[in-house]
Amino acid sequence: MENTKDNTNIWIDIDKASEIIGLSSQTLKRKCRKGEFVFKIVKKGKIAHYFVLLKSMPDFAQDKYLGDTALDLKYSEVPSWAKLQAEKYVRILDASAGLKGKELKEFIDNWNNNDEEEFTTSYPSVIKMRRRYFRYGVAGLISKHGQHLVGYRGGNVVERPEKLTKEIKDGKIMKFEDFKEIFDKTITNILNKKPSNGKNLNGKCPDDLFYEEYKEKIVTSKDALKLFCSRTSKDYTIGRNGIKDGKLQTTYWADWMIHKKGM
Repeated sequence: MENTKDNTNIWIDIDKASEIIGLSSQTLKRKCRKGEFVFKIVKKGKIAHYFVLLKSMPDFAQDKYLGDTALDLKYSEVPSWAKLQAEKYVRILDASAGLKGKELKEFIDNWNNNDEEEFTTSYPSVIKMRRRYFRYGVAGLISKHGQHLVGYRGGNVVERPEKLTKEIKDGKIMKFEDFKEIFDKTITNILNKKPSNGKNLNGKCPDDLFYEEYKEKIVTSKDALKLFCSRTSKDYTIGRNGIKDGKLQTTYWADWMIHKKGM
């Protein structure tokens, strides 16, 4: 979803701005004076009122204020499994509100032991979801996997978005050639260069591991490749030295041929 609202000249009252960003008013004023935000002071009598330029605020704060962000999806258009994840983390975040450090880890262990496997979580996931929930509300808890690329069909017919029919009718479906170019670049420039803490990569990216193990390029000989293209055009007889291919001037021999001479 594209943000069409103009935020080039919107000034936010310091109290509202601090609420959106998640800082106290005093801290935000101090950051303004340090030059971290564009601000202005409007005096009313003897009282100085601070205003912060919306465009100078972090992206998440701008999105939160305007209420028009790519993460703010219509809940009805979200796949069922993504809704389930959002609802799962609403439960977890509500139940663990105020907990941190050791207490939060103990809560997660108890949660995982007492809940069904599909509702389990981890400490890093809870911390990440807390941040998303604070910034974007429930919309931030919705997984971005499997979402609005135009033409998305869903995991199966049940998850197929209703808008797909209109997208097809309006001719908005991406051409395969365009998709292939984007897909190939994603694999080459992002996925293969992204480090992973999995047991195989252990902090390396796929490219790093490949070139570590890549010692020598093994090339199939031209003669061997010819065999894949050859077709048997006649029967051969096992002779004293095996079978001779006159065309390739190659003799094939195996021990089992000793007792098959003449066949």
